[in-house]
Amino acid sequence: MTIPKKRLQSSIFRFKQFVAEAPGAAMSEAIPLARLQSIVNLEVGSYRDRLYPPLTTLGLFIEQSLSADGACQDAVARYLSARHARDQAPCSLNTGPYCKARQRLPISLVEQLSATIGERLEQSAPSQWRWRGRRVKLLDGTTVSMPDTPANQAAYPQSGEQAPGLGFPFAQLVGLLSLATGAVLGVAMGSTKGKGSGEQALFRELMLQLDSGDVILVDRYHCTYFTIAMLLARGVDILTRQHPIAFIGFILER
Repeated sequence: MTIPKKRLQSSIFRFKQFVAEAPGAAMSEAIPLARLQSIVNLEVGSYRDRLYPPLTTLGLFIEQSLSADGACQDAVARYLSARHARDQAPCSLNTGPYCKARQRLPISLVEQLSATIGERLEQSAPSQWRWRGRRVKLLDGTTVSMPDTPANQAAYPQSGEQAPGLGFPFAQLVGLLSLATGAVLGVAMGSTKGKGSGEQALFRELMLQLDSGDVILVDRYHCTYFTIAMLLARGVDILTRQHPIAFIGFILER
């Protein structure tokens, strides 16, 4: 089934509006409230009754990212308006408390919520979206630049093509995606230099999220004996390009 482009764009626009207007409700639709709260309790632990509790802060952060303005001031103003509509005590328009609340959010919380949503989407996808009844997953990598801080430079050194002290740290990202739903099922992040760095090392971290019977589609960078052997040992078939131009699929008869 092919979804018309205009219909898809309209659906995305309505979704962004829904998240912007009611981020908490949007999150509870993606993940049941009980499961959502259990993830927060696990990743955040106990916390004081603040003006910006974790779920509220995360909802505002998502709303801020999707809004046309994108400013912290706009997010706080929307929160003030929402509290007024619920007859709650007004909050200050000072963005300091909100920014500090954002900094308190553990990265593990965002990672766990993202993985849970991806898993739920994958499990709920209709069987006809699969290839011959099998789940197909995609893997690809990229690099991102980061703020030039001593901590980032120590963990993620800058590119060797840049003069020392004049560049920004680079991090390597590798993502595992569902072909059926487009959902991100997992992300691994690491340095671009040193032992254990590179796409293949990060891919090995994500292999634990592959199930027997899956088919993984990767570029020819991963067409290596050890990668193929490790995947087949897990019952996962791989589709990749063989160096330099041949297109080959390792699909075994079971």
